[in-house]
Amino acid sequence: MESSGVDENQSNEHDKEDSLEDLVSMVGPTDITLVAGAEQIACHKKKLSESSSYFQAMFNSNMLESTATTVELKDVQAHLVRKLVQYCYSYELHLTDANVGDILSTASMYQFLPVISECTQYLLTNLRVDNCLTAMVLADTCTINELYHEAKRLALWHFSEVVQHADFLNMSVDSLRDYLNNDMLATSEMGIVNAVIRWTTVDGPSRNRHFASLLSQVRFTSMAQDELVEVGQLELIKSNPECVKLVEQNLTCTGEGNEKTHSRQTRGVPRQLWVVGGEITTDEDRQYIRDVKRYNTDTDEFETVTAVPPWREGEVKGAKACIVGKDLYIIGGETNLGRSQWHYDVWRYDTFSDCWEVVSRLRQPRRHHGVIVFGNHIYVVGGFGRYRVVLDSVDRFDTVSHEWSNVPDLVEPVFSAAACQCRDKLFVVKHDIQYFVPGLSRTWTVMQMPWPFEIGIHSAVSVDDHIYLVGQYIPQLMRFNTATRELVDLGRFKSSSGPLCLCHDRIYAVGGGNDGELVESFDREKGEFVVVSQLNNCWCNTNLVAAPVFPRFRCG
Repeated sequence: MESSGVDENQSNEHDKEDSLEDLVSMVGPTDITLVAGAEQIACHKKKLSESSSYFQAMFNSNMLESTATTVELKDVQAHLVRKLVQYCYSYELHLTDANVGDILSTASMYQFLPVISECTQYLLTNLRVDNCLTAMVLADTCTINELYHEAKRLALWHFSEVVQHADFLNMSVDSLRDYLNNDMLATSEMGIVNAVIRWTTVDGPSRNRHFASLLSQVRFTSMAQDELVEVGQLELIKSNPECVKLVEQNLTCTGEGNEKTHSRQTRGVPRQLWVVGGEITTDEDRQYIRDVKRYNTDTDEFETVTAVPPWREGEVKGAKACIVGKDLYIIGGETNLGRSQWHYDVWRYDTFSDCWEVVSRLRQPRRHHGVIVFGNHIYVVGGFGRYRVVLDSVDRFDTVSHEWSNVPDLVEPVFSAAACQCRDKLFVVKHDIQYFVPGLSRTWTVMQMPWPFEIGIHSAVSVDDHIYLVGQYIPQLMRFNTATRELVDLGRFKSSSGPLCLCHDRIYAVGGGNDGELVESFDREKGEFVVVSQLNNCWCNTNLVAAPVFPRFRCG
């Protein structure tokens, strides 16, 4: 999409535009000539006015040009003017990655709104990690909010991929500084360090003078001490006194006895609490819902995001939902319990494109199983199978290749169990704890725990070394330390707890049993339970996920 001036692509386009004179002559005698550089393009005021609000205003005003027979266009390439004029007659554009940026810029300058629309749609359709930064700058220059939002969101989410392309290396220092300073970059601070080094060193020593100012965009206070030591050993850092001072200052802040001054806040993509499916019950009725709803903290209401496409088999119960990256997955379930009508499809919802698709099918039927996200993989664990047999099998789904692979069976079959990742391990918790290390373990390991109730654990989320757990229809929240194996009772939710979800350092619970009409949260730092919202009806058998939701970005 970069501007490339006159090249072989332009020559090919010029061949296609040789019919311009014929198109113009078919309309009749011309009444205006556009002068761009050394080229003169004869055409009609009426045709220009139909496609360009700029020329419409010019020719329908008291401006001198309204009666002129010649208009000089400055600072614009003739072949781009020809393309815009031809569009006025043919209503056709031959857009490519090479020419769309120049055409859009010129169309924006002279307010050819239909051309702007077509160029915008082309860029949106062809938006990728290798061109999103250029598209973002172009959209900002031309004030195209939709394109700017999509391009910026892509650039923030796929940072680690974006920095590998020429689009990133060609950024101006000011644009790069703004990009690296964004709170919503989906990367670590070490990722920022490596990106700054990559941009600085790509063109020899000429960019070295910008290194210190760019490195200051790194939030060193969010880095661990061993990471800071690693950064301090980099040759480019050691050769720059200003950078050495910057790193040493932050090393001092994270030293022994100074932990309180060391902020652990990091960048992060905004996330929103979503409720996926389930049942809404009243005194008179029970309704199964396919809606995906998000909790709006401003209005204190749940708003519908989308609806799961109609199941082929009917209303599905016992399905499980999870988030992998920016995508929502819904897996498994059964309709008309006991009649062996299973839902095999694996649905994926792209939160960026707002599109659903079936990406795979289960290897065996399951309901009330567990799902664990580990990198790009989803582990599907236990549950009920055919004839209400409780399963011990575990399948792994690769969300990139869409392939399934085998995982060793659980030691103990489970259904409606808590399942989560903690550090490098997978945990499945019901009456006992079973854990597995992907890539290392050959079998699952069982650890017995003295739970304070017999009904068993059914939901869990993890933070650092800790797993937070609740029992089914029991409001008690517990914390298990996977390193020390210490179990702590943290207190109780007011309502019988439904599934748990971690969103922005708070643990949420929505609905649950017969009195599950509350949205509640637990503040980990303060150790406080808070009623967030009151529901109109009882919600149960839902799935809770924390979905990435960017704000609407606008130009300027």
